[in-house]
Order: sequence, then C-alpha cells, then structure tokens
Amino acid sequence: MIYNKSVYEPVKSEFAERRVIARRKLLSRREEVYAKLPRVRDIDTEIETTGLRITKLALSGRGDVDTAVAEIKEKTEGLKEEKNKLLESAGFPSDYMTNVYACNKCKDTGDINGEMCECFETELVKQTLKLSKIAPALARVTFDDFDMSYYPDVTDTEGNNPRKQIQNILANCHNFICDFNKPNNKNLLFYGQTGRGKTFISAVVANEVAKRGKSVMYYTARELFEMLKDNSFSFNEELKEKCKQAYDVELLIIDDLGSETVNTYTTAAFFDILNARLISGKQMIINSNLNPDEIKNTYSTRIFSRLMDFNILKFIGDDIRVRRSEK
Repeated sequence: MIYNKSVYEPVKSEFAERRVIARRKLLSRREEVYAKLPRVRDIDTEIETTGLRITKLALSGRGDVDTAVAEIKEKTEGLKEEKNKLLESAGFPSDYMTNVYACNKCKDTGDINGEMCECFETELVKQTLKLSKIAPALARVTFDDFDMSYYPDVTDTEGNNPRKQIQNILANCHNFICDFNKPNNKNLLFYGQTGRGKTFISAVVANEVAKRGKSVMYYTARELFEMLKDNSFSFNEELKEKCKQAYDVELLIIDDLGSETVNTYTTAAFFDILNARLISGKQMIINSNLNPDEIKNTYSTRIFSRLMDFNILKFIGDDIRVRRSEK
C-alpha cells in the first residue's frame, strides 16, 4: 500500500524513536545484569566471539568445516542455556536482555524480510485517522460494532422496513469499499432524520478505507465551508494546505449538510469542491438530514444535478440515541 507522506513520515520517525528507546533500555538492562551476574558478561563475550569463529570457518574452505561449525553451535547453545539459568536464578526473566522492543517481530523496524510489519501498518492507519478529523470515539469502529437490533424488522403500510433498508445500505457500503477509486464507483449520499446512524456508518467506511492505505478527511459542512471561506481572505499557508487537502484527499466525508448557514458563498464553495472532486474522480460521502427535494430547494440546480450521480440511500427507523438511552 502507498501512504501519503504526511501519514508515512511521522510513523517512520516514531519507529526510529522506538529503536533509540529500545537501545537505551537494552544497555541499561545489560549493565544491571552484568553488575549482578559477571558470568553473564563472560558468556555474552564468548557467544559474540563464537559467531566470528563460525564466519571465519565458513570462509576458510576447510574440509571439516561442517563438523567444526556444528560443534561451535552446540557449545553456543550450551552457553545460552547457562545464561538463561543464571538469569532465572537471580530473578530475571529469561528474555530480560532481549525483550526490549515494542514489537519483537520486527524489532521496531517496521519491516520483516522486506514486508511491512503489522505493527507499522497499524500505526499508519492510526495516523491516517488522526489526520482525518474523525472523532476519537469513531476512529476505530467497524462493521462488527454495528448493532442491527436498533433497526426493527417490521414493514409499515408504505412498505418501509428499517432492517431490510439498513442491510441494503451496508451492502452498498461494502461495495463502495471494495470498488474504492474505481472509475464506476458511485459516491454515497446518506439522508434521513437525525440519530439514524449516518455518521456512524460513514466512520466505519472511513476506517475500512484507511486500512487500505487511502487518505481520509472528515468535516461537518459548517466546518468545511467556514474553512474555505476563511481561506478566501487569508494568506495563511497552513490554512491553504488544509483547503487543498479537502480537494485532494482520496475520501472526503461531509457530515450534516444543511446545518451550515446557506448563502451565495456557501453554495458556490459547495459546487466548486463537489465539481472538482467529481472531475478528478475523488470519492465522497455526504450525510444530510435533508431529503433530496429539500436539498434541491436549498442549493442550486447545478449542485442537485451532480448529487443525482451519487448512490442515494435513505436511513429510516427510530432515533438510535433515544433507543440507547431507554436501554
């Protein structure tokens, strides 16, 4: 997976710092053990010397090199066994002088035989979500955290069934993730009354996309349009970079569309970022309490026509926040 530099570099630096800390810890523990068990220092020296002897033998071309190497390795194993017994007898764990890394698999390098270690990838995802502005409470939610019981399997007189509808929404979200960045992958427009799970499912999709090495950015509509407005009258380079990221990020989530103050500037800014991202093929999820007719009446016809290219999914059922408080 290819990660954005703003994601990769901080994690790379963190792992470099981990190795420094591990080295200091190793030296400290080594001196502690040597002070208490001088024989362990002798053993370590002998093992190190043994390793050099094996290398020299391998390069010597002697006929009996295999036998000699086997004897040296057998002696080394004996020394290691003696060392472990000494450590344990003095109350030290047998791995006290080796278990100093946050990840013993890669020894805090983030790499195992040319492959990215799971620990490094985990930190990359964390950094991606940290930069995404998704609320910490939602930064780790998955499809497994989704509680279907909040959506009753009951069909009303108009044929609406919350359980079947949410199952359809989840299926569309899975498809969106699997086809992410493919040319024909439709963006998602979630709408419905507040408390139906739109933001939660958006966060689930964002987390899954981030795990695949894609960049994610989350804004409420109010935050986004205020930021774009401020940038229009500012020479702040940091602000300009944030606005650029909103255009360039691989997945942009705009939450609570319609909660912002809608005016001429807001409408123009919305059209500009929407149109630019559609042209460049960048993916979006937009959440709104407004239904399509209300969106059409609130924003321009140009905006509404572009939103019609989205996969429009309605959230129905009870207010989950109210249901949760009643449990």
